[in-house]
Amino acid sequence: MSTGIVTTGSISATSLSVREAVIPGFRCPSDASSGSATFLPGAASSSANDHLGPDKVPGSSSFARSNYLGMFGSNGWEDEDHNNDGTMDEPGEPYEGNGIFFANSRMPFRHVTDGLSQTIMVGERDSRIGGSIWIGMVAELAEPIGRVVAHGHHPPNGTTELPHFGDLSSRHPRGTNVVYADGHCEFIADSIDLLVYQRMCSRNEGN
Repeated sequence: MSTGIVTTGSISATSLSVREAVIPGFRCPSDASSGSATFLPGAASSSANDHLGPDKVPGSSSFARSNYLGMFGSNGWEDEDHNNDGTMDEPGEPYEGNGIFFANSRMPFRHVTDGLSQTIMVGERDSRIGGSIWIGMVAELAEPIGRVVAHGHHPPNGTTELPHFGDLSSRHPRGTNVVYADGHCEFIADSIDLLVYQRMCSRNEGN
């Protein structure tokens, strides 16, 4: 298994057919924007777009939606894990997560030492805060890495505080669907203990 965040580079008009290619398996029928298969993500150049609403000011390039993202880890992408050991330390590298999907990650199963059946690999995100894409990280978009990965800073659906774009979320009652590294799926309750949840988002936390 080899995973990583793909950077598409500059948005090009010639890539329209790829950017707008809708993959039904990447969409959840209960998504808040289920009737709109494509959308206009906010641009990074707009000061109004942030982690609480990256699409407040829509951009000019359209992309196909996705509702399923790789798990970056228990840390946010603004944090740093220089030694790639599950602990945050300085100095670190940007976009280095303690989960399975992070920048240029190459993740053999043997490196998921917390156990494949205990480690979240992919999770669900609703579009009500902002849209996610499947094509890869596009630097010109607001919250670019958050378009393709999620983190475990908060429990699903942000039950203890306002949900952030980076969180997992859904329109399902009381929880969100995830896929573990061994391929099995589970429904994670919004009420899950935050520490337990964050340990499930990390590949090598040790608990």
